[in-house]
Amino acid sequence: MGLASIVPMATGEGPPAYTQADVRVLVQTMKSQMVKFKHDIHKEPRARQSIFMQGDDGVTRQEFVRRKNTPLVLPMAIQCLLAPLVAHCGFAESLLPQIMVVKKPKNRIHFLETEDALLLLGLRLFGPEDMVSIRVHMLPCKTASQLRNRMNNLRARRARDNPVKEYCLRRIMPFTLEEEETLRMGMMVYGDEFKQLNWNFLVNRPMLALTHVWDHMRNSESKQKNQVYK
Repeated sequence: MGLASIVPMATGEGPPAYTQADVRVLVQTMKSQMVKFKHDIHKEPRARQSIFMQGDDGVTRQEFVRRKNTPLVLPMAIQCLLAPLVAHCGFAESLLPQIMVVKKPKNRIHFLETEDALLLLGLRLFGPEDMVSIRVHMLPCKTASQLRNRMNNLRARRARDNPVKEYCLRRIMPFTLEEEETLRMGMMVYGDEFKQLNWNFLVNRPMLALTHVWDHMRNSESKQKNQVYK
């Protein structure tokens, strides 16, 4: 589509007179062309291209050469708006914008050291399965999905040693008799509120371990009572 088919071109007599119909056509054409231009501007450019060259020994080999990153051509509708400036206003054509193709930026979520410390505290209090509570009480500025991804990245094999990885991968030692008795006393005070129990009694134990040990202790006591009744 040429410039003259969109709007009247500038002539030697002066800038063209735009009518409402011309402006309407220009706006519609600009909308359709800008959709494709926005798509093309974020296409990942290929840094190299393969070519076949014949060496001195007569053997054809495949080699990779660096591809030249050429600027994109502005949409035709934009050129229509710039044409009067270039032709009649003394605007230097060399000053027209050069649009280069670049990679689309990725929206990465960054965590601070203090946020990782709050994540570790939330894991100790609520366990790795309750990300909703960790988000509500510790990191309301992050989503539960972001916190879960952060935890998985910190405890991954390729990740460096960090407190979250050490906490998630450590071996949980068996509960001692003193800790089991403390757990019974805590359940008499708080009932099934394992969060309160973890905050006030067994701080060094994860809440998930407290739940499992309490279920095991309760099942053992119920079995003993059934044997006594029999």
